[in-house]
This record gives sequence, C-alpha cells and structure tokens, in this order.
Amino acid sequence: MLVRRFTLGLCAVSALAVAGPALAQSDVRIAVGTVNSTQSCQYFREYEGSSASVFASEYRRFWGYARRNAASARVSSWRSWVWRDCQTNFETLRHSLAAALASTGRITVGSGGYRLDVTISDVSETPPAQSRPVRGDTAYHTSWGTASVNLSYTVHDRTGAAIDGGNIRKQIEMGRTLNTENLRMRTMEPGEAVYDLLQQEASDAVARAVVFDIDPITVTAVDGPRIEVNYGGPLLSLGDILLVEKSEGVGTIRYRVTSAGAGRSVAEVDGDNDTYAINPGNQATFVEADSDAANGRRYERVRLP
Repeated sequence: MLVRRFTLGLCAVSALAVAGPALAQSDVRIAVGTVNSTQSCQYFREYEGSSASVFASEYRRFWGYARRNAASARVSSWRSWVWRDCQTNFETLRHSLAAALASTGRITVGSGGYRLDVTISDVSETPPAQSRPVRGDTAYHTSWGTASVNLSYTVHDRTGAAIDGGNIRKQIEMGRTLNTENLRMRTMEPGEAVYDLLQQEASDAVARAVVFDIDPITVTAVDGPRIEVNYGGPLLSLGDILLVEKSEGVGTIRYRVTSAGAGRSVAEVDGDNDTYAINPGNQATFVEADSDAANGRRYERVRLP
C-alpha cells in the first residue's frame, strides 16, 4: 500500500492511521500532474485557388464579310489540404480530480510532495436502449445503453519514482426502456450529462483509490450486526458496499453503508453472516457500484455432509 512506501513522515502517517476518525493527513501533499486524454477529431478538406481566361480574336474573310472567331484559354491554379478540428476529452478532469481529493479532508492538494498523473482512454458506449413490442400479461422487454471509460493513475514521489497506481473502469447507464402489455417506459440521459457524470465518477474513483491506499478504511466500533468505520461523506455514501477482513479465518464479510456522516459511517452486515470475527481495527475494501464484486455472493458456500 502507498502508506508503507512513503518516504516522508512514514512513522507519523502510520500512527495517525491507527488513531481513528480524527485522522488528519495534513503531512501528505499530492499535486495533480499530467492528465492525458484522447481527442475527438473531425476532418475537413479545404480548397483554395484562382482561374484566369485569355481571349484571342481572329478575323477571317468568309462569305464576303469579316467574321470574328473567339478562342479562349484558361489558366487555373488550385490547391487543397486537410484540416483537423479536435476537442480534448475530459478537459476539466484536472479540476474535478483536485476537488475530489481536497474534499476527503485526509490529504493536502498542492506542490511539494507527491504527484498524481492520470491517463484516460476514449469513451465507449453500447447501442442505445431499444423498445420492443410484447404480447401477454406476463411478458415484458427491457434494454439499456451504457457508456464507459477506462483510466490509469500513477503516484510519483519527489524523485519521480512510481510508488502506487492502478487501472479503473467506470460505467454508467445512459438510458433504459421497459415495455409490458400495459406500460411503456423510456428514460434517456442527454450526451452532455453522460459526459459530465462519467468525468465526475472517474474523479471520485481515483480519489478513493489514492486516499484509501494512504489511509485504509478501518473498523472503529462494532455493535452486533453493525460497524462504524473511519470514513464518511463524500467518499462513502448510502448503499456503498464494504468487504471487511476477518480477524480469524479466511475471507471477508460483506457490509452495506446505512448512514454516512462527517468523518465516519455506519454499515450493517449484508445478509445473515456470522460476524464474530469482525473487530475494531479490521480493515475494509471499498467496492465500486459498477464493479462485478457489487453483485458477488453474500454468503459463504456451505458444503452439505
């Protein structure tokens, strides 16, 4: 984890990480460095040139009178070139990422410490949601369209060495249809809203990944099926899933956040799992809402005799 590789204030950061929700990572400074993204380009062919005409008159005697025959010659000079008009995608991601990091309250955003570089790939999307007719009271049809973006991030120390990083994929739903015998429903998000939402989701995901590596999510109190952890909004919100490591045995217990306050959150065990091995000090992993782990198994498999 990133906190184990910090060269400045390592002992102080480790001690603060155990202190609980009152943690203040003011000694850790991160500056948002380069943000490389793709470009959307359109190509146009442009033309430029001139044309001139030269006329010559010839008089000939024909049928007893002078006749004028006009002959012409044209001189043209033309050239063409290809013009590319490009727009940088996720142009404001730097500001969104700095705001997301600053909102955590765990680190200071600015120069003099570590540098965060981000590379973003192009936005991909599935075909839009399609309506289909259905027949029968119990029949239905539903479809949806999604947009996704892949990005990678790297944290560098003062020497330029990469000390932490990862790859993140964010996916959001652009539209959905639901058709039954008596109901037709269609919801769609405009393109600009999808673009802005993807940018915000990507910024929050990177901020969570970096901050949780510096100071992991830790259980601070246990009350039956409920636990309290050392993070609140905006990093944690209602409905988020946490995988809490056991003190004994192998595996994790799945919890769902039921309330998120300032600097702490309460989560309740998801299902009827035995929580005897969950104690203060146990660490937890955050599960992104669009991750496959969000739809993972709630209960451990029990083999029958």
